[in-house]
Amino acid sequence: MIKASPLRHRYLAKLLANSVGAVLFLATLGLVPRVLGPTAFGRYEYLTNFFQQIVNLVDSGTSSYFYTSLSQRPKDLRLLVFYVAYTLAFVIVLGLTILFLPASIRAWLWPDESVGLIFLAFFLGFSAWWLRISKQIADAYALTVNGEKINVAHRTVAVAVLVLLVSVGVVDLVIYYWFMIAMACLGVGLYVWFVAGAKVFPTLATRSDLPSRGVA
Repeated sequence: MIKASPLRHRYLAKLLANSVGAVLFLATLGLVPRVLGPTAFGRYEYLTNFFQQIVNLVDSGTSSYFYTSLSQRPKDLRLLVFYVAYTLAFVIVLGLTILFLPASIRAWLWPDESVGLIFLAFFLGFSAWWLRISKQIADAYALTVNGEKINVAHRTVAVAVLVLLVSVGVVDLVIYYWFMIAMACLGVGLYVWFVAGAKVFPTLATRSDLPSRGVA
């Protein structure tokens, strides 16, 4: 059974998690540019921001609608399945589009960048999107307090791993992309594990208590 946290507890959890996140962000603010160097960091910023804009275009407010709908119909499994399928469909379509783009167009959009690095930036954009959606799912089920504990733990682990990689001198642009993707996927996995452990999905499997809908 889902145990909803009181609203004030959810607000405080968000506030504390955001405060810790800000501190961790400041702790690494000057680290990555110095390690990568201005040229590599500029390439990272350009590619990442490019695909972030693509993700924002694909999202177009659908994640907010998904969150609102899931909050109102938490037992509707079809809503979850549909949105997961929606995001995966866009990943496949856009991935194939990038793969089969003429070399001249790729060179114009991403000058002097390899296909491999372009795909790393592409996957980072969408894995970060999935992480944001995973957090929204936890919020929709009123699991914010423990969800924010996972958020803080996840960010702390990410910073610790990054510091370790920097200390052994193995960070370059490709490795940093792999690191960011791995951390985003870890976050998604933690949230899925957490929500499943809250017995949300077994409850969803019971379809008899879904609200009836009229036939148009």
